[in-house]
Amino acid sequence: MKKQFKIVGHRGWPEKFPENSLEGALHALKGGIDAIELDVQLTGDAVPIVMHDANLRRTCNFDVAVCHTSYEEIAGISCDEKSRFLFARSEIKIPRLDDFSNQVSKVINGKQQVFVEIKPESLRVHGVSTVFEKVKRAIKPLWPCVVLISFDYDFLAHVKKDGQFAVGWVLTDLSQDELSSANLLIPDFLIADHKKILTDQRLWEGNWQWFLYDIVDKSLAGFWFKQGVDYIETWDFPSLQARE
Repeated sequence: MKKQFKIVGHRGWPEKFPENSLEGALHALKGGIDAIELDVQLTGDAVPIVMHDANLRRTCNFDVAVCHTSYEEIAGISCDEKSRFLFARSEIKIPRLDDFSNQVSKVINGKQQVFVEIKPESLRVHGVSTVFEKVKRAIKPLWPCVVLISFDYDFLAHVKKDGQFAVGWVLTDLSQDELSSANLLIPDFLIADHKKILTDQRLWEGNWQWFLYDIVDKSLAGFWFKQGVDYIETWDFPSLQARE
């Protein structure tokens, strides 16, 4: 019987570092976290970068649509999240996914995992096949430890058909329709916002593991672990590391 849940750094370690930054990911992994999660968008010329939003306004203070802008135009922009951090660090740039993967591969141990979320905006612009092939090449140094995740069912079905990576489906509403689709897809992980699940709601049983976000309270994480959740995603992993 498992004695504890696994902790996933949501976009690295954004409590201390800009979200989706290489610096945050490296510090989280060196800090002994079980896994990190990162988000991927493709630029207009189909270069995968580590970025959550389709526009750079929130994290970079630039009104730039990622999927319609070349990588060359984006490369020098800082992702230092000036609105959240008192001291801006202009040297923190938006990571290319291939560079990010190379650097992370140097510090990751054999047990840590990397959950790579593919954002729907890029899939709409570039298509499932193009996005998968570009991302697959960029994450090659991390292949053994990667789980590809997405809200997009068709993308995950494509990845499952390829057969090389574990997949995680990020659920929208936990409806009966989604349960039926999950039973067809049979993802390795079902991923959900814990706020969308009632505390007395029975988690769907199946050949998958449950992964909930975003939790920073240790007692709440422990509650969901007892309900059958294996992975807890958090913005501040040290708050959950002292586990019973």
